[in-house]
Amino acid sequence: MGREYMLRTTAWEAGSDFDPYLKDASTGHGFYDALSHCYHLTETTLLTLALVPWRGNTSIYPEGSFGVCDLEIPWESKTAEQKMIDHGVITTELWFEALALVYHVPDYPCTDEFIRGVKEFKETGKIPFSLVFAAQVNVDIHRVVGVYAENGVHTLLTRIDRMNKDLKSHIVFQKDIKGPHWSARNEKWLRATQEGFD
Repeated sequence: MGREYMLRTTAWEAGSDFDPYLKDASTGHGFYDALSHCYHLTETTLLTLALVPWRGNTSIYPEGSFGVCDLEIPWESKTAEQKMIDHGVITTELWFEALALVYHVPDYPCTDEFIRGVKEFKETGKIPFSLVFAAQVNVDIHRVVGVYAENGVHTLLTRIDRMNKDLKSHIVFQKDIKGPHWSARNEKWLRATQEGFD
């Protein structure tokens, strides 16, 4: 029923050809791709999450509270069920983290379309399309990046550690050298930067 409705509203009215998405209907791959392609799965997930009452004191949920994404399996090799689970986990974690941010740190200096959409939801109680679109983009990024996202964090932390060590050794090396172009302000900034790494 949902599949037929989606096909009618998306493919027939828009004149899109959904045959490529449905060619592998026996495994369900095409069905997931069609649901994802027209944002139906993302919107349904967000509309369901919007029904969960927000208790103002809720903190960020621990990793794995909503399921676990298996990033080791390439997206193309996953079954439709695995893709839907990953889709739900990614969207749900992002939703609750953004809600916590919007409620607990309303003036957070960094924002994106997803956070703006959650702020709009907080004010209106409705899920704007911009929020659905931003959530789908996030899922697509996870799909493409996959396991490399985990490696990226490790690489970032390793490089920050190396920068910290270089900065410490530079501070030790420079401690007795006083140049005409190196002010106390520069020294203060350098030490504050190094302390930020610690």
